[in-house]
Amino acid sequence: MSTPMQIDPPTTRPRKRTFSHRSDDSANDDSDSPHPATQPNDPSDASPKRTRNSQGHAIHRRGALHYNAQALLNNLAYTRLYVTANFQNHSASSSPVVVCLVAGPQSSLYRMVCRVLPRLYSFAPSLQALAIVVDSGMGEEASAADSSLNRIIPRATLDELREDVVADLVSFRESLGEPEEVVVLIEPTTGKCLWSTKQMDMSALDSHYDDDDATTTALLDDALAAGIVSCLPRTERSKADDMEM
Repeated sequence: MSTPMQIDPPTTRPRKRTFSHRSDDSANDDSDSPHPATQPNDPSDASPKRTRNSQGHAIHRRGALHYNAQALLNNLAYTRLYVTANFQNHSASSSPVVVCLVAGPQSSLYRMVCRVLPRLYSFAPSLQALAIVVDSGMGEEASAADSSLNRIIPRATLDELREDVVADLVSFRESLGEPEEVVVLIEPTTGKCLWSTKQMDMSALDSHYDDDDATTTALLDDALAAGIVSCLPRTERSKADDMEM
């Protein structure tokens, strides 16, 4: 039986969101964030090599990125009935989380993850997966898109999220850099980003439905499966390895 998720009450009513870069003032406000996983733990952690966001602000690179996916799930649990397709098996301490950041509901990358997700449940039955449409103008289109895919990986929009959750998501997205669309696998207890599609060559993939690539889908399937198996307890990892043989 999965451990019930501890949910904190929402602090503000959802308002219109925009997935934009934050100002220096808002970045300073994050110093009091209750979820500092996406912030450097110590100035010495930051690499001397830095990239810059669209406003020219420095983004410090670290060896391992972190994101508090549980806060995202908590927020959606309050604002919508349908959080993830597998939410009844959610455990904050043991459920890996797949987060898809997509430009719109017709994303090829989103469809590919929907295609491979059912097999991934065989490795981690409590696995959670959701998609965030980061284009704030896509709210109505997202709700009208293919409902069969939405039942596999529910899509949410920025309008459904609290401001602090959006800010945390923006910070994490900036730390990832390009490309615009990305899929990440988050370890449940530490929030460590175990894998992202940035580690794959997605340059040939575009947003047209007919151009979904079977080879890329297979690579995506293998990479996510390997990442999920890596964060399982040793006994479950052995069972998952046996399934692959």
